[in-house]
Amino acid sequence: MKDFLNITFAAVAMAYPAAAGALAVSNAAVNAILERTISNRKRAADEIAMRELTDAGTYDELMKDVDSFVSRAARYYQAAIIGSAHANLRILARMVVCGGERAMPADEFLYLAQVIESLRHDELLVLSSFSRARRRRDQDNALDSKQDLYGAVEADLRGIFEKSELDGLLHALLRTGFLTTRSGYGGAQWNVTSLLLRLEATTQFSLVVRDELSRSH
Repeated sequence: MKDFLNITFAAVAMAYPAAAGALAVSNAAVNAILERTISNRKRAADEIAMRELTDAGTYDELMKDVDSFVSRAARYYQAAIIGSAHANLRILARMVVCGGERAMPADEFLYLAQVIESLRHDELLVLSSFSRARRRRDQDNALDSKQDLYGAVEADLRGIFEKSELDGLLHALLRTGFLTTRSGYGGAQWNVTSLLLRLEATTQFSLVVRDELSRSH
């Protein structure tokens, strides 16, 4: 894992160049605070990434294209330094360490990284519920493959969100490209997009969110 630890420094330098050397801040006290904050956030990000990097085969795949890995890791550390939440960083870390056939194209990775970084706790909860509802629907041959997922999500999150609050979250999440809606008999019909299905298949998104929520309670 030494190579991995070494290239994380390259990634941090790309994400935040001042972290590679002395920060260009005239006030020594402010400089010390910034250095300590960046160091603490990088350490936490390292721990998350190392936990996700458990498959030796995946590690070997990553080392075949170090330049691509460093670029993805730089985006990950940028999110960590800015202060993204633990759950968001775990999802990003899984996106970073996915190699071989599961590796995401660069443009898709950069788009998804921006979206994942922006997600709030409640939004993660709603998206993971949609992902589980879609998986249950796909596994049940008796269900219409185009069945609206709203009812299943509303039932799953009942007691957590009021209907008006859930509706507001759903419409806010249209910005992500993970959900889609269309007019139908009885009201709007909601479904997930191929982008969320891809994220789920690559990172086990809904399991990560559920695990993080259980850790926080």
